[in-house]
Amino acid sequence: MELVRCTTSDGLRLDGLLYEAKGPARMAMDAIVMHHSVGGTFYAPDFYEQAIASLTARGITVIRANNRGHDIVNRHTAPDGSFFYVGAAFEQIDDCRKDWKAWVDLAAAHGARKVALWGHSLGAVKTIYYAGTDRDPRLAAAIASSPPRFNHAQYQTDAVEWPQLAAQIAEARALVDAGKGDTLLRVTKPASLIMSAAAYVDKYGSPDGFDYARFIPRVQVPLLLTLGGAEGKQSRPGSARISLFGAEDYLRRLSNENRHMSHAIVDGADHWYRGCEEVLTRTVLDFLEGVKA
Repeated sequence: MELVRCTTSDGLRLDGLLYEAKGPARMAMDAIVMHHSVGGTFYAPDFYEQAIASLTARGITVIRANNRGHDIVNRHTAPDGSFFYVGAAFEQIDDCRKDWKAWVDLAAAHGARKVALWGHSLGAVKTIYYAGTDRDPRLAAAIASSPPRFNHAQYQTDAVEWPQLAAQIAEARALVDAGKGDTLLRVTKPASLIMSAAAYVDKYGSPDGFDYARFIPRVQVPLLLTLGGAEGKQSRPGSARISLFGAEDYLRRLSNENRHMSHAIVDGADHWYRGCEEVLTRTVLDFLEGVKA
């Protein structure tokens, strides 16, 4: 393995870890890029670790990547010496296209002709968005594990959670309208986070701006969505239940409507697939082995 770095088209440097393939590729792709959830990092322990050895043994180069939503807040230095802040607190979802492309570029620079993408949580939403918006011809497949829904109609089905979320959206929008979009807020819905008003409005202020269902029909490669069987059933305060409740039925409907999409429910798994990493790995490997060159 080796530490690697890419630079996005807007000059943001991102770090990652590359695991070399052990032999020639035995699947329809040469590399896979793994993207973390909101505020995550490429070096945080998670279910990806379980899959890396199995993928490299099949001749797949693995890249665990940071995107601009890594950590809650982090400081970057611009080429002119000035600095700016990025991170989960400030990111705008559309900017992920620059990050995803930069990492595919790096995979290609290391010899990959076809690349798969695997994102978790917000990284899963971004993966679907990139695959459906940019339609990168180098993509072979995409996996989205537990993407949350950004859909007001879905949120409004929860009579307890929605009023609090709506109030926070109104507060954030008022700050954006007043030119104070960088103001940091401690939000509690749909999860407990620190986020700028502008970032909060970007994710939750539009009725269905980044609902991943909008972009699935535009994806032109095989797409697998996974979900933990326990997701959407959690009721603890600050959980992401409002973004995931009812997702199991939702995925079934989407699979029926989109022939290139399949889905898998990992029984008993939570949002992090704790204790179910091996099952998730096997599910993803089965999917990738079925992708035709």
